[in-house]
Amino acid sequence: MMFHKYTLKNEKIPTSTKIYMVLWIVVSLTLLFVFTFTLFSIALIAGVIIFLLRLLRKRPAQPPLPHQRPYRSNRNDQDVIDI
Repeated sequence: MMFHKYTLKNEKIPTSTKIYMVLWIVVSLTLLFVFTFTLFSIALIAGVIIFLLRLLRKRPAQPPLPHQRPYRSNRNDQDVIDI
């Protein structure tokens, strides 16, 4: 705490110190906002790029489904649920 100064109860903080304190708070909040907004923008752009790449990618062609079943179903087995 190198900036801390012990003061008497009747001694007031000078106006220049108050102004510098407000300026430091504004500067620190501005830097915090800039870095946060930059990281948010990078993440948003990366998300949009990934979304577009997945949306526009060429999917492999699926083989056509056969019209006939490979097995013959019995009418007696219609009520049985295979798990």
